[in-house]
Order: sequence, then C-alpha cells, then structure tokens
Amino acid sequence: MSTPALSKKIALLLALVYVAITFALLAYGFPHEDAFILFKYANNLACGHGIVFFAGGPHAEGATDFLWMTSLAAARAIGVDVAVAAALLNGIGFFVVAQLFLRARPNASTANRIVRGVAIALLFATSAAVAGERGFSAMLYSAAALFALTRVVATSSRASNDVPLLALLLGLIRPDGVVLGAGLALVAAIRAYRNRHFRDFAFRVAAAAIIGAIYFVWRWRYFGSLLPLPLYVKQHYNVGYPPGVEVTLDWCASTLAPLAIVMALSRFVLGPLRNRDAFRLRALGIGLVPFAIHVASFVPSDPTQNVVNRFEAPAQLALLYFATQLLTARRKKIVATARVAFLSAAMIVAFFPMFRLDWFEMEDSLWGQYPNALSRDLGALTDSNTKIAATEAGRVLYFARGPVMDLVGLNTRETALAPPTRKLMNDFDPDIVMIHHAGSILESTIVDTGGDVVPIHEPLWTHVSPNILFLLKGHLPPYDVLKLPNVFVAAPATEGFLDDARDRYDVYAVRFSSRFFHFHIYAVKKNWPKKQALLDAIARAHRESSAHSYLEYSPVFARKCED
Repeated sequence: MSTPALSKKIALLLALVYVAITFALLAYGFPHEDAFILFKYANNLACGHGIVFFAGGPHAEGATDFLWMTSLAAARAIGVDVAVAAALLNGIGFFVVAQLFLRARPNASTANRIVRGVAIALLFATSAAVAGERGFSAMLYSAAALFALTRVVATSSRASNDVPLLALLLGLIRPDGVVLGAGLALVAAIRAYRNRHFRDFAFRVAAAAIIGAIYFVWRWRYFGSLLPLPLYVKQHYNVGYPPGVEVTLDWCASTLAPLAIVMALSRFVLGPLRNRDAFRLRALGIGLVPFAIHVASFVPSDPTQNVVNRFEAPAQLALLYFATQLLTARRKKIVATARVAFLSAAMIVAFFPMFRLDWFEMEDSLWGQYPNALSRDLGALTDSNTKIAATEAGRVLYFARGPVMDLVGLNTRETALAPPTRKLMNDFDPDIVMIHHAGSILESTIVDTGGDVVPIHEPLWTHVSPNILFLLKGHLPPYDVLKLPNVFVAAPATEGFLDDARDRYDVYAVRFSSRFFHFHIYAVKKNWPKKQALLDAIARAHRESSAHSYLEYSPVFARKCED
C-alpha cells in the first residue's frame, strides 16, 4: 500500500474517532451556549425565514460565521440536525488536518514516527478540536487555514496560486478570516512574484476580490450594517486599554511560549538542520507571520465568546504543525531516538495548560445545568406570539418560537449600540424577561425562602450595588459614550425597567449553581396565562438538569419546520 493511501485511511479513522467523541458529547451533554445562537440562525434560514434570530424578525447578523451557518442550514434543509451537521463538518476538517500532519515529508524512522504520533494525539487536545466538539466552526476553519499555509510553502511554487481562493474561503467562514487570509495571500504573492508566475496569481486574486466584494455589498444591503452585531458589542469595554491585550498575553504565555521553548530546545538537543531543511523551515516560519497578525487582530476588542481560545485556534494548530516539522527535519548529524522521544514528551508537557482548558470544557458540556433542561419545556410552553427579552440568547431560547430581544445586543441591532431603554422595552412588551445579573445584584440581600425559585417582592434597586445605581436610568447614552461593556450594562438597565413595571411583572431569583453568579433574574407578566406552568418548568429543570442531553431533545434527523 502506498504511503498516501495509508495516510488517508489513518486520517479517516482519526476523523471518525473525533466525530464519535463529538457524538458522545451530544448524547450525554450539550453544545456550548454560544453555539446554540448560530444553530438557531441556521434553522431559521433552512425553514425559509431568512437570516433572522426569530421567524418574522428583522435581518440580523448575529451569526458571524456566514459560510458555516449556510452549510448547517443546507444540512438542516435535507433533514440533518444542525449540531450533528456541525460534528460532521468538523470531522471533515479533522480529516484534512490529520492528512497534512501524516503526509508532510513522510519518514519511516522510529524517531519521526514518535513525533508524528504524539503530534496527532495532541490534535485532539487543540483549541480547534475542543471548540469544534462544542459546536463551533473552529476545526473546519483551522483546517482551511493550515491547508492554505501548506500551499504557500509547497514544493511546487504554483501551489501558492490556490491561496487567494482559500483566503476568500477563510473570510466567508469567519469575519476575522479576512485578516488571516489577506496575510497568507500577501506571502503567497511575494512567492509568486519571485517565481515569475505573478500574472496567474493576480488573476486569482482579482477573482477572489470580485466574489468578496459582491458578498460584502450583498450583506451590507441585506443587514444594513458594515459589521456583524457581535463585532460592535466587542468594541465596548471599561478599561483604559483593550481587554484583548490581557487575553492575548495570556494565550502567548500558555500556548505560544511552551511550544516555542520546545522548538528552541530542538537546536541544542538534536543539533543543526541540513541546509535544505533549514531553508524549508525558514519559509514555513515566514508563513506563520500572518497567523501572528491574526492573533494580534483580537487585541483592540473585548474577545468575548472566545471559548477555549477558539479565536487563536488556527495559530495554535500552525505552531504544532511547525513544531512537528522541526522535530522531524533531517539533521547534519545522526540523532538518537531517545533525544527525539525527550522532545516529544516536552511537547506533551507544553500542552498542559491546554489540557486544563479541555477538561473545563468537557466538564461544562456534561454538567447538568437547569437551562439545558428548561429550554425544551420553554419551547413547548411558548408560541409564535410569546415575546421574550433575555441577556443569554443561546440554549434557553433555542426552542422558543416567538419574538426575542437580545438585551446584550449580539442578535438585536438596537441593543448592540445602546443599552435597552424604557421605550424600547415598553414597545417590545415582553411576556418573559430573563437576565444574568452580571454582578449587579448583591445576592446576599435576597431573602432565601428555600427552593430554586425565590420570589422578589421588593424593588430590584434595593439589591443593586450603590455605585452602579445610575445604570438603572430609563435612558442611558450609547455604549460608545458610556465606555462600558454591553453585558455589564444590559442587566441593570433591564432591572430599572422591571422596577418601573412592577404592576405588570412578578419577579423571581432563580438559583443557578454556577462558577460565576448564583442567581438569574426572571420576570413574568402577571396576566400571562402560562406563568405558573413556566415556574413549575423552572423548578422541574433543576431536578432533572442532569437527566437529559442534546440528542434526546433534538434527534439526529431534524424535526420538520414549524408553520
């Protein structure tokens, strides 16, 4: 059997294992909160409602991963559940990545087999793999990025001609893919110019640019805004420097530095490279520059929704690929297998910070939380006329069929740019309000009457920290003026509305055994006919939170679209 054929079979087997792990998480747990948001958009698109957060609602670009969303919608249209489709698409991405690791300069030596075996095992622990298991596009997206990198530095100089279209693909999968794709295209352009086939390369750049421009004009006309709503939300923060600085430095310390140390050790442990391999690795190192720029592009914003460092997933995968190439490259002197094994073990140690993140995410996926169990009951209790305003727009609202207002603004244009006002809330007139109080409530002041649903009879302002009482005002300035993050302001602004509307709503603190805050705040219209049924469902969800899973709620073959 030829090496390419064998590597393809091994890669397919690894991809099937990866998909099986994802299916196991769906069978015993749930996707991530934020993944449900995109799933909801995909379902609505598949059912003919357009790119909207709720059927009949305005066009909203809360799902930033355009090509990923449309792919899930296509799967949903033929009857495959969106989370199942996400697992299969990420499985394709894992297959591509495994192939790239297996086929890059194959070498049958024992030392090289050790390195490649360790690297492929570590693929399952990467941000791309784990975020993909939670329902995000990270594995497929990172696979496209790594494939583009390998085309930039391929032996055949004309392979770089594929990069412009791959760059377009990256930009259509995720908006930040524009930065990464443009960087890779620039490196490829330099190579095309040096190898005197720039004309063919420029033609492909023009084709990709035309397609990209058509898409940008379409989305601008369709959504009426230059950027997706989450990008507006992430521009608002309350510190003197962008919070992305701290997150990026943390990623560099936990991911970049350990792998860099292993690569630096290789020079002393294994000795100098042969000239040809040194030249190849220098070219690959230059190809990593766009990935560094891509990581730096997150610095100017608040990187919310960065589950398990998924935004930096392409860079981590590219670093692991580079480290693998470096450790398997030919040296000027014969290297003992034990030395290579030592560096392979060091590479495993370098992933220890990642292992901790992985454990947290797996635990979170399998952890029984009442919103998981509540979501299906809420969908059954509500209808197309039930209005819900919420600060958490993912799993709880996934099955909701009526109008929804995202108070944080990830899916609602008005609240993306400014806090919810009394007029906005009164005009929307929600039947149910759900808020994560984001630290605005002093929970110790709430009289615990026992149980998981605690009525709050006094005004909410009496439980709010004195230094943020001003955020309960009826009309706050836009976020660009406030210089405060949406998630911090939306909760108290809504609490102020509920205090003004005490004659219309009953308010409850709902216990949430969480790593962060212990209560959610719910408000239900006094005259809503299913109020007691909702309170019973919340209480029941606490008892049954660990007794359900995503696949129990949403079978592999999707339900028909609601009328």
